[in-house]
Amino acid sequence: MKKDVILKMPVVRLNIVPYALARLSEDFLGSSNNYHPKTEIHIVNFYLLCVSIELGLKSILLSKGYSKKKIKNFGHDLIKLVKEYNKINNLNLEQKVLNPIEKINPYFKNKSMEYFKDDFILSILRGYKDLPSIKDLSFAANQINKIIKKEKYFINIS
Repeated sequence: MKKDVILKMPVVRLNIVPYALARLSEDFLGSSNNYHPKTEIHIVNFYLLCVSIELGLKSILLSKGYSKKKIKNFGHDLIKLVKEYNKINNLNLEQKVLNPIEKINPYFKNKSMEYFKDDFILSILRGYKDLPSIKDLSFAANQINKIIKKEKYFINIS
């Protein structure tokens, strides 16, 4: 007569949200790197890089135990996210990373790029003088993604 075997396994909790956002951040960055606009207007690149930075920073904060509700309260304000990142890591992102984020933040947090609002149109008409270069914003997004990769995309099993 065969006996039943009972295996007792510990409960495994897996929070994939930081991982998913980190991967999305990487995908937006890759999309920006592979996008070559047919005009001199680089709205798509600006947007892709900003979303990469936003999702990257949000993935880091989520991996540190921030609730989804608290993350949602940051909205699309990249500067608030950077300040929160600096606070939890007791360090500041280097100025070369921070400068392009500070320049683009007013347009990103207000969705000026998505809805082609007047402030963004004026910036384009002024020759992008108050916007960061795509190169500098790409550098910032790459630095955020390096942090994510260093953390192995936040795969934590507890």
